[in-house]
Amino acid sequence: MIKQLLTTAFVSLALAPPALASWPASEADSFPTPLDREVARRPHVQVPESSSVKQACEIYFAQSSVHSSADDYYTPKILNEAKRWSYGEITKEEYHAITRSWELKVAHARARWSAAGVGVLRAAGYNDWKMYSRYDIAGIGDLWRSNVISGDKLGPLDKNHPDFKYTSWSLWLGDVHDICKRYK
Repeated sequence: MIKQLLTTAFVSLALAPPALASWPASEADSFPTPLDREVARRPHVQVPESSSVKQACEIYFAQSSVHSSADDYYTPKILNEAKRWSYGEITKEEYHAITRSWELKVAHARARWSAAGVGVLRAAGYNDWKMYSRYDIAGIGDLWRSNVISGDKLGPLDKNHPDFKYTSWSLWLGDVHDICKRYK
């Protein structure tokens, strides 16, 4: 019964994301590559609007639950198909055809969770809140792609780099948990 309720809640939340604050078109158009501009317009990476830290935390908790449910539900299915592929039971193309929608559901749930975390930072008064999304591959990710994936400017051991705090290596979602723990 509880599993059925969680699945129902997951499906309804996953299909109806909260109100979103999109990147203004002028800002989205200023990103350096077509991929970055496209990502900036995707609703699942946009930061939810909130009128208070408490409301931002409520959105964060809901998206965290959706992300956990999606991960718990789809990851075993994806891993099962990966086993079938590794055993030669299905081809690479079949694997991708079977798992693509599952992987997207998990990725989108993760992106909404991360965006909700950025929303908490914004509501808490972090002036640099956009940077967290720009360094998050599940968010806008333009700075992640240009400064991290390239390997030229920032790595996991570069703790003294001025932008390190915005990366997932800094565990910035821990700050979100600290901000929201009083509302749990």
